[in-house]
Amino acid sequence: MPVPVRPALALGCASAFSALPGAFYHRVAETTGSTWSTVWLFTGHGLAGTLALTVLLARSGRPLAPRALPVLLVADAAAGLLLVLAPAPGGFGLLLAGRLLTGALLGLITTLATGLLLAAPGGSRVAVAMIFGGVGVGSLGAGLLSGAGWSRAAVLGLGVAGLICAATVVLLDPGRPEHLEREAPVSGGETSNRAVALAFVSNGVLALFTSTLPGVVADHGSGSALLAGSTAGIVMLAAGGARLGLTRLPATAGLGVAVIGVFLFGAGLAHGGVPLLLAGGLLLGAAAGIGYDAALNLSSGVIGLHAVQRGGQLGLVLPVLVYPLVVR
Repeated sequence: MPVPVRPALALGCASAFSALPGAFYHRVAETTGSTWSTVWLFTGHGLAGTLALTVLLARSGRPLAPRALPVLLVADAAAGLLLVLAPAPGGFGLLLAGRLLTGALLGLITTLATGLLLAAPGGSRVAVAMIFGGVGVGSLGAGLLSGAGWSRAAVLGLGVAGLICAATVVLLDPGRPEHLEREAPVSGGETSNRAVALAFVSNGVLALFTSTLPGVVADHGSGSALLAGSTAGIVMLAAGGARLGLTRLPATAGLGVAVIGVFLFGAGLAHGGVPLLLAGGLLLGAAAGIGYDAALNLSSGVIGLHAVQRGGQLGLVLPVLVYPLVVR
């Protein structure tokens, strides 16, 4: 059974849209005079997704109907208009409201689309590639467009248009109109604490590289949105590409890759070397992608999938909250 294309498209587009504001976070922090603005914008998004997944778990393992996917994409686009309307370079209030709504919707889209992909052989690798690769493309694209002179509203408006296009394709694609219904995941299932921990740690690494650490790398370079967005983009593309391209690499190899990545990133911080920082981030992203894929493969059924993804959502929140308390 081939991997379904439409859930993969929905997952990639929604993930990419979620990453677009990240390239502009350091500008919001400069306007508000506090790095906590970045923390709340990022963790609010993750907390909303966690709440959405908690509600799904409370539904006794009943999966969302596959036909809800285009509806969720349109709702995500509508919520994204709050991000477009937020006045630059600040606009913290509207940005936070938009991030809360889009975070909850991303949690629902991710769970539904991932469940549909896991129904096909090799679907977990595609799901990881779409989630992390989508965030990487969004981060890198936002940085490049910002560097080319695009405003924040224009970048986010392009993302809203992309979600509408994705929803249209998912709804109207005449290729296999019945497969969204046929490939719904089964109910029930379970997961292990190891799987939840893997998802938490993997997403924790990636959360830092899409929230606060791009600003750290940018401070060691030109301080531009281009470098900040490129940092997050490189890391996330590495996360998505590692498991899609290195299909024969055992999950335990991710630990060795992570150790080397930590060493290179630490050396970059100590010596102010942007290339070392980027190289370390790339390896840490690859290790995170391998770990998250392993977590998905350790889960089973809707309940197991929801538990792993809720652990992953918490990984998007807690490390980012702790970071400013530890690093001053």
